[in-house]
Amino acid sequence: MKKISDIYEEGKRLQDLNDKSGLEKFFNKYLKTSADSRVWNLYVNYVKNDKKIHLAQVYQFIVNYLEHSYESFEFVKECIKELNKTSLEEGKIDKIRRIYTKFVKVPHNKLSELFREYEQWEISVNKINAKSMIEEVQPYYINAMTVYQKISQSLKSKNFYKLIDIEVSNPLKLNKKSFDNRLNFILNYLLLNNYNYEEIEILRSIYLNNISNVEVINSCLHQYWFSFHLKKNLFDFSRKNDLTAINYLNWVVQNEGIESYRNKFKEMKNDYTFRVYIYAAELEMRNNSINAYNILNEAFEKYPNESLLNEMFFKMFYKANDDEKIRLLFKKLNKTDKIWKMMINYELRFGDFNEYKNLLSNYNQNNRDLLKSCFYDDENNKIEIEENSLRIISNIKKSFEYLDLKLPVSDILSDFISKLPNLPENENILKDVEVNKIIELIKRIE
Repeated sequence: MKKISDIYEEGKRLQDLNDKSGLEKFFNKYLKTSADSRVWNLYVNYVKNDKKIHLAQVYQFIVNYLEHSYESFEFVKECIKELNKTSLEEGKIDKIRRIYTKFVKVPHNKLSELFREYEQWEISVNKINAKSMIEEVQPYYINAMTVYQKISQSLKSKNFYKLIDIEVSNPLKLNKKSFDNRLNFILNYLLLNNYNYEEIEILRSIYLNNISNVEVINSCLHQYWFSFHLKKNLFDFSRKNDLTAINYLNWVVQNEGIESYRNKFKEMKNDYTFRVYIYAAELEMRNNSINAYNILNEAFEKYPNESLLNEMFFKMFYKANDDEKIRLLFKKLNKTDKIWKMMINYELRFGDFNEYKNLLSNYNQNNRDLLKSCFYDDENNKIEIEENSLRIISNIKKSFEYLDLKLPVSDILSDFISKLPNLPENENILKDVEVNKIIELIKRIE
């Protein structure tokens, strides 16, 4: 996939080669969807060399497409400059006024400077009417200035989640069509600045809900999300990944039904670990507890010493309030600390008080703090996140993760290392970095 930030380099190369035909194809393909002011400057240079189109027309065309840009000032200034040169053109003052009043209402990096120029221009056109003209526009300018102050803080801190949240709140009070156009442009602008492609495209699909031709990249998160969002099988099975298999089985249930899921599970189960069995059993519990028990029993026979499997085996029937199977499993399984605590809690709440006391005694006779910690809590890892967009992405990631399976971060680290500048071998402290070792270290810290 060509990165948005690389598109300019392609255009620059074509311009340096003076490849007119290549440039025309380039502009036809990228120009009208580009948020990159450098690409639009390439177009200006192309037109200047071609000399077939008046620059005033070109700049009017450009400012129309860059209406939502944070970097529109230079183009607006050049557009007004070119319009002023057309001294005989009818309606010139109205055209210039429309451009000024349009862009003093939009947040951008030179807003106050543009507003001062607009004030001076109105006074130069008609001193008597200038005051009323300026006063009519001023509230919109003040609002745009307030919005840009917030935006600029997010740009400086590179907090694209916060910036998106500001734009999603629609502080300019735009109608739906204008709001969608603006948000789409801003998301492209963020991609241009090398922010996370997968997360921005997911947020685009949520906030704009019109994604049908997104390019799915080699990212588990991206494949999972857009498989569900587009109802298309975009899962990559080239590497045997338990998390991919689990999310695929969930997708099959939602899109093809329970019988299709059962067939797929039978085909896949021997290629993956016990975690896929656990997930398959959880899905079955909603429909057929006997099937669920058989799946877990098969897994238990294959993986008798996996503590996570034992815990989940027990927990599933614990939640189903199946007394007979709970007590049977408790005797049968290797008892982890969590299994002990779940069973103690179960006997207190739903079982026999004498059994409860016996379990307490057997678990740890000398543990005086046991009663404080034995009640099972399934939601003890809540994260408070300020930004709504970040919270959305965080929740999406969590929803695709399962048990101890986390979305891989190796692609991110590899991408980071690949972007480092080339250094002499004796100066490159990262030359021997192993991505998997970094991931393992992060897991230990967590």
